[in-house]
Amino acid sequence: MPFKTADEIAQSQRSDLYFGVAAPIGVRRDSFEAELRRTLAPYGYEVELIRVSSLLTDFKEISIDSSSEDSRLRSSMDAGSSIRSSVSKDALARAVMLDIASRRPSRTKPTAYVIWSLKHPEEVASLRLVYGGSFHLIALFASESERIAELQRNPGINDKEAREHVARDKQEPGKTHGQQTRETFHRADVFLPWGSTSRPAPLDRFMKLIFGHPGITPTADEHHMFLAFSSALRSGDLSRQVGAALVSSSGDVLAVGANDVPRCGGGLYWPSDGDDRDIARGEDWNMRVRRELLTEIATTIDPEAKEDLIAKLEHTKLRDITEYGRAVHAEMEALLACGRTGRSTSQAILYTTTFPCHNCARHIIGAGISRVVYVEPYPKSRAMELHSKDILEVEPGGQADDDRVRFEPYLGVGPRRFFDYFSMALSSGYQLRRKRDDGKLSPWNPETAAPRVQLPMLPLQEFEKSLGTELLPFQCGEE
Repeated sequence: MPFKTADEIAQSQRSDLYFGVAAPIGVRRDSFEAELRRTLAPYGYEVELIRVSSLLTDFKEISIDSSSEDSRLRSSMDAGSSIRSSVSKDALARAVMLDIASRRPSRTKPTAYVIWSLKHPEEVASLRLVYGGSFHLIALFASESERIAELQRNPGINDKEAREHVARDKQEPGKTHGQQTRETFHRADVFLPWGSTSRPAPLDRFMKLIFGHPGITPTADEHHMFLAFSSALRSGDLSRQVGAALVSSSGDVLAVGANDVPRCGGGLYWPSDGDDRDIARGEDWNMRVRRELLTEIATTIDPEAKEDLIAKLEHTKLRDITEYGRAVHAEMEALLACGRTGRSTSQAILYTTTFPCHNCARHIIGAGISRVVYVEPYPKSRAMELHSKDILEVEPGGQADDDRVRFEPYLGVGPRRFFDYFSMALSSGYQLRRKRDDGKLSPWNPETAAPRVQLPMLPLQEFEKSLGTELLPFQCGEE
């Protein structure tokens, strides 16, 4: 008797989906929700919107001041910070999961649960842990000016208040339990434009990737940014892994780079090269010298109050010193690689996982780079302050009207799900077939397509048992 393969079983399931949204304050929720409903309708999925802010009052001693929109926003941020501080950093994600559990029994169709909006990395981590590959984090990009204008459409919010909300939403200084949209945003599975002039087409494409469309391949930006992220993985830096990829104006890869310690003869150390990286020495040299500087300054000012002074100085810009690090930065290594191999960097494009520091920025300008695409912001960078005449920050896809180097945020599929969305055979979901036995492109229908990566509809033990039941007659030698 015929039996289904694991892939066939997976492709026959239409389990629920979970979409977390990392949206900076001022991004329009109503337009996104409407577009998501439209996009999912052909797949037979219904949409359940869960507003995290509506769950705040489920916690004891939490109340929201709704006397004005300005007051509501301030008290909601205060409440979120208080809950993360008193309960746990992922407390709001847990509240979301309880809310989903209460809604699920009433659902009769496959459902997409949309969580608006996540503001802390720990919330994302918990949702990924529970929902696995069926959880997709969507980061929505809109320019700061658009978001400020959107906030000001609310009665009672002026320009000053709107800017204060935007700044606090991005990152609350010194508060690990506060709003951390900036740190949450760059952990996304996909980065989509969602300003007033954005077109909804990218959401259609993203949904096709989720549902295993065999004809979607990476864009040039997605491919090159993936090279930058894969290069970052070779870094043994003790602080962070950064990668870069240099590409010619015609799309040819010129060089890649990572942040790590250089070795004589050129390039970076590999583990087999008589490793002398910080990871082998067991210490971050920059932090060591910074501590020495702080101790010297504090001792010079007041030897008796040295420890108190060191603690206070730790919160100044002295902590941002990177001068004494032994690692070459990823962007610099990519430029150096071009120098070693005799490749021109004039008018090249630099893809980097992190916004370049001011030290790298001056070399990027001098190398003749025309465009820099980055994912993660870098608060310590002073690139724009020091080189505003030569660098222009633009929106994704925007055009510079002069010869300045364009610095723009990345849009597209994030590297963490690259294999899940694009690989035919290496995805953690079912395999894709692009062609039929007759060589024609395999048909694909949204009405029957299943999410490529998903949680089993059955509990794990029942799913395992169903596989065994399929195989049982063959194990017994029956026909």
